[in-house]
Amino acid sequence: MLRAAEFVDALLDEARRQGRKPLAPLLGIPMSYKDMPNRTGYAATFGSKALQPVAALRSASVLQRPEVAGSIQLGALNMAEFALGVSGYNTAWGNCRNAWNPDFISGGSFSRSGAVVALGANFASLGSDTGGSVYIPASVR
Repeated sequence: MLRAAEFVDALLDEARRQGRKPLAPLLGIPMSYKDMPNRTGYAATFGSKALQPVAALRSASVLQRPEVAGSIQLGALNMAEFALGVSGYNTAWGNCRNAWNPDFISGGSFSRSGAVVALGANFASLGSDTGGSVYIPASVR
C-alpha cells in the first residue's frame, strides 16, 4: 500500500519531470473528513442508519476550500453515531480500532480520522469537536 507521503512525493516528482510548477498550496495532499459535512452527490450519514440518505446538492465550504487548494478528497469516514461517544464504537457501521494495536480503541467520534492519520494513509482529516471528538483520538496511542 502506498502511504500518503510517498503518493504526494510521486505526484510532485511527476510534475517536476514534466516541467510543471505546483500552483496549489495543498496540491496532492490526501485528506478525508468526518461523515458530517455535505459533499455534492453524496449523503452524509452522521454515522447512523436512522437517517434517510439524501445526496447533497452542493458541498460545504469546509470541503470546498481544501479541494480548491489542490487536496485530494479521499472521502467520508465513519464516526460514532451522531458524534455521540468517546470510544469510536458504532453499532450501525462497525467499530474502529486503534491504528497501532487493534486490541485498543482509537477514541472519540472522530476515531476513524485519527486512525487513518496515525497510519499515514492521509495527512489530515477534517472534523468537529463538541466533547472530545478530536482531542481523544489525538491523545490515544
